[in-house]
Amino acid sequence: MTTRYLDNQDLEENPASATITVTAVEVPELTQEEQHDRLHLERKLKRAVFEAGKALMELCDRRLYRSTHSTFEEYCRVRRSVS
Repeated sequence: MTTRYLDNQDLEENPASATITVTAVEVPELTQEEQHDRLHLERKLKRAVFEAGKALMELCDRRLYRSTHSTFEEYCRVRRSVS
């Protein structure tokens, strides 16, 4: 979207005087192969999130963070800022 203003003074006095130009873009439909690839990649993402959740649960349950952090919350906060 492109926005052009008459000038700053006109805009300050009357914001409705702004001219807005919108360009429409046609987005082609996905091919059968692209649809297949999208579904495959979405499944991989879903599985990765599930596996990450399982790993976090085990780290927490077994307190495997305790050599470097006093709490699981601290471990998560520090790990998130590193990655």
